[in-house]
Amino acid sequence: MLTSFDSSGQVDHASLRALVDWYLAHGAAGLFALCLSSEPYQLGADERMEVLETVLDANAGRVPVVVGALGHTDRSELIEEIRLLGKCDVKGVVLHTGELIAPEAGDEQLIPVLEEICEATDDVPLGLYECPYPKRRYLGSASVDWVAQCDRIVYVKATSHDIRVIEDRCRRWRGSAIMHCQAYACNVLAALKVGLDGFSGIASNFYPALCAWICSNYETEPALAARVQEFLARHNDLTARHYPTSAKYYLNKHVNPRFAPITRYETSPLAEEDRIALDHLAVESRELLEVCLPK
Repeated sequence: MLTSFDSSGQVDHASLRALVDWYLAHGAAGLFALCLSSEPYQLGADERMEVLETVLDANAGRVPVVVGALGHTDRSELIEEIRLLGKCDVKGVVLHTGELIAPEAGDEQLIPVLEEICEATDDVPLGLYECPYPKRRYLGSASVDWVAQCDRIVYVKATSHDIRVIEDRCRRWRGSAIMHCQAYACNVLAALKVGLDGFSGIASNFYPALCAWICSNYETEPALAARVQEFLARHNDLTARHYPTSAKYYLNKHVNPRFAPITRYETSPLAEEDRIALDHLAVESRELLEVCLPK
């Protein structure tokens, strides 16, 4: 999810509610609040909790919601936040794998940290996120096996581009309660074919209906699914450039003017050629969606 801000840079809760409705009206099967796209590192502790409360209230139990507990390098603070967030109506509290141990630490050192967190947070369902900022940590073979055996892990947002890695995880986690989602749009079709549960990437902030369509219809309409995959891959670099400013510009101009193109990230402004490309993207995405979901 994105976080909506008004022209003064404050969280716009009315717009955030409308954003929740937009995601769900366009096929989102779940919401990830306070993920990296939500700008959690630019939000204060009170703001983060207020954002979550607004998302949960607007969602009103329609789809599962997971929430990120990002930005904590102090273990005790992280555990305290997990306990706090676990009291909310969330499917799981998602941890940043790159913030749990030092960058130079081996994969096997992640397991005792996860065990400590599980022990200290009672029965709060947990998720793992291979977040790219500020430092990405991919789950290694040992931690993938540990996740498969841990009944507390209910969600994983993976960011590997390697379809072999994705397929191996799908095989090891098959039959578990883990919702295994991928953030990389360029191989989502191949990933779905080897067992991925869903897509959770930035493309969902431009055309969630197309992302939802390919997840639900890739088996029954393979030719059209291949066309949607080609579209997602071809525009992956454009959507990532100047993100999340690009997504907020797109939403403001082509979805709802209530979604102000305001971000707290320090990003360079969109150039005229970027705006033109995003405008063309909106037209092409609508045309493709009309093919996928004819009226």
